[in-house]
Amino acid sequence: MLHALLFSFIISVTTFFILLRKPSKAMGLKIKNTGKYFMDPVISCVKAISFFLIGVFIYYISKIKLADYNLSSAYVLYFVIYLVGIDLVSINLKKISLHHLKLPFLTIIATIISAFIFSLLTKHLFIESLALSTGYGWFSLSGAMVGNILGEDHGSLAFMVDLFREFFSIFLLYIFGSHYPHSAIGVSGAAALDSALPFVKENCDEESIKYAIVSGLILTILAPFFIFIFS
Repeated sequence: MLHALLFSFIISVTTFFILLRKPSKAMGLKIKNTGKYFMDPVISCVKAISFFLIGVFIYYISKIKLADYNLSSAYVLYFVIYLVGIDLVSINLKKISLHHLKLPFLTIIATIISAFIFSLLTKHLFIESLALSTGYGWFSLSGAMVGNILGEDHGSLAFMVDLFREFFSIFLLYIFGSHYPHSAIGVSGAAALDSALPFVKENCDEESIKYAIVSGLILTILAPFFIFIFS
């Protein structure tokens, strides 16, 4: 658990700073004038975490599982993405260019650097750290895939690394999404295409949504190949 938390923190911080861009003057002026750029996203983040904790509490007292009703949490995610899709219908995806590929490329570079740093701080080899981190936030894939190849211990570690990474990305999207959207989207990794997309929509500008879709799609396609190769 501690190694997973450390690794996901290293990935999040490294990715965030590698993708850090100076915000536009207009955006900076808007934030300076409102004076609420910090508290509003913090409150929104607290609300999101509160609903998560409410769900945990309801399960604790009722023991109700979606699986008991032949349902899966994936269907809930699909429904949320469906609603986001309806909300994004006005966004023009025709203007996507090669420039949008820069974000997933730098995210991959940041993950490689993070794996190297993690290998220096722990007993894990560099190639092993790459296998644990190239799920790019897709924890439902990385946990099972790494576990099948390298064993349950590695699978659990890969799962937690990507799960914590998604938690960090949601927090960063709320806090910095309006000011540094590329950095926050990069931390989301493959999840920028699905579970993190509603948070991108809520906290980032319209142009950043295109970056999230392109980056999330590319990383989603590459993740299983990278996990298999490095494992």
